Amino acid sequence: MANLPPMWLCGDSKAQLVAYDSAAGTTNVQWAWDSRSAPDLPDERRPWFNDLDDVKPVSWNGVPCVLITASYRGGVVLLRRSDQALLFSLPVVNAHSADLSPGGWIAIAGSIGTDQLVLHEVAAGVRAEGARSSFPLHHGHGAVYQPATGLLWTCGGSVVRVYRWTDGSCVHDRDLTLPGPEAHDLMPDPGTGDLIVTTETGVWRLNLASETFTPFAPLHDTMNVKGVSIEAGSGMLAYTMWDQSVHLVALDGGRQELKFPGWQIYKVRWDQPCQLLERLSRS
Repeated sequence: MANLPPMWLCGDSKAQLVAYDSAAGTTNVQWAWDSRSAPDLPDERRPWFNDLDDVKPVSWNGVPCVLITASYRGGVVLLRRSDQALLFSLPVVNAHSADLSPGGWIAIAGSIGTDQLVLHEVAAGVRAEGARSSFPLHHGHGAVYQPATGLLWTCGGSVVRVYRWTDGSCVHDRDLTLPGPEAHDLMPDPGTGDLIVTTETGVWRLNLASETFTPFAPLHDTMNVKGVSIEAGSGMLAYTMWDQSVHLVALDGGRQELKFPGWQIYKVRWDQPCQLLERLSRS
């Protein structure tokens, strides 16, 4: 496989942006954050971030940032990418994913112990508490905002749950029943405009125009996929299984495994927008 764009990885207490040199077979860490040593993170909040479970490159007021969530005690942080300055932190038990939403909001999908979509304002800062607003979301695991429609797509349990932002408020719009149990990851395919949903028993493609699910061929029968991401230019699929590897699948079916000994990797994201944007043409 040719050299790949950088990818974001998270797991244990670490989040990194890693570039892979296929010719040399080596990885180069371009950005790294560790909750155990992050200077801006209040000491009493460090234990919340021992088990990172999502990392997304985002833009906040035009500034490149990184959005990270963590399981178990759990929480969410928003970091400025250039200097890792902490802009926002909030405790959310078993937070599994988050996304930025209009009007200065962060939407967080919380799993067992929270079982809600939690909304909070970024302006609350580094010691935010509680929830400004929340909605039931059983075993909440995924959150992806769609700017063109004002829809916030989430997943948890046996549903993809859709919320709509209207006049600065978030309201529940509709539910789509999944063909498999226990939704886990929810990410856009930038080449088709679809959403990819991983579940306990397989992986599905959600066509947003018809709101129908079809098997996601490269991984349909793969159980317990934790994270999935499709690179916009090449269509390269990256996925994780909560082990010490990142698994790659090219459009031609070629497969490769990148190993990271000693690091239990939970999620992978290509270094590109993670929101649901218009379909992009592939080179």
